[in-house]
Amino acid sequence: MTASEVQRRLKEEEERIRKEIQKELKIKEGAENLRRASTVQKTGGKSDISAEIKRLNARLEDLNDELEEIRTFQLMTSDGSTSFSTPARQPGCRTAFACYSRPRSR
Repeated sequence: MTASEVQRRLKEEEERIRKEIQKELKIKEGAENLRRASTVQKTGGKSDISAEIKRLNARLEDLNDELEEIRTFQLMTSDGSTSFSTPARQPGCRTAFACYSRPRSR
């Protein structure tokens, strides 16, 4: 795989993650609005919404970590080098570029 092909794939992956982050942010905003508007106090409705917001925050953190890793990988391959190998996936990683530098804490 040439450096230009790698850069193209990294850009595509970066764009996919950016779109996913935007989607998750919209969902989170809606969940927060629902929590504020909810009149349910002790029936568990608010706790369910809070749990969803917590899950969304964790997902956003994961996506931002992935984006940072892709940007780091782009810098590592931007020197024009044509010989490189894609890092091996670690268990629980969604993409070939994620999780190559450090294990996930989740």
